[in-house]
Amino acid sequence: MHVGEGLDPPSLNINGNVVEFVDSVVYLGSTVTNNGDLKPEIERRHTLWSNVMQVLRKPLWRQQSISHTTKMRIYNAAVLSVLLYGTETWLLTGTLSSRLDSFDSRALRSILGIH
Repeated sequence: MHVGEGLDPPSLNINGNVVEFVDSVVYLGSTVTNNGDLKPEIERRHTLWSNVMQVLRKPLWRQQSISHTTKMRIYNAAVLSVLLYGTETWLLTGTLSSRLDSFDSRALRSILGIH
């Protein structure tokens, strides 16, 4: 990856092989882009979060025999950690904060059965 917009990356050869430059890469579980854009990482986190919510829907969220307290503990440990991984490095804007709040609200409504 080459950081900097509008600049042509220098060619890089290693043992006669040309190294291809990319616009983004997943590094330590987070998407890093050459221009610092957070949108791909937020979309990726949302997809992972949605997958965890879907996997837990039938065996956990829909079970009436499991208390709301237990469901909330599992949500905080297993679901929020997927959504919020790496957010300490994000520049939190109003739009980003609103998006994260909407993800959280939607999940809580689903878990508690509020439509």
